[in-house]
Amino acid sequence: MPERNPEGDWKKAGKEFLNFTWIYTQVILDTLHLVQDQAQRMLSTLTQQQMGLQNEAQKMFQEWTENLKKGATTYRKLMDDNFKKAEEFFKS
Repeated sequence: MPERNPEGDWKKAGKEFLNFTWIYTQVILDTLHLVQDQAQRMLSTLTQQQMGLQNEAQKMFQEWTENLKKGATTYRKLMDDNFKKAEEFFKS
């Protein structure tokens, strides 16, 4: 019967789980990005078509969408950095 290396199995399982989680997270973030872009375009069109909507409201909407984009970019970078750290953990 061949000997098993429990540490190697643990690291292999961890790497596989990390890879699965990485792919899953990327798909979710990409989908959320597409939904956010579509919603922004739709709301932007609606605000531009409304004659009664004041310029202040349009400015507020633009600031809101810019803040959402910044937050999403920061979140994605945070996720990327943490996955790299986890990947380094399983390499050692």
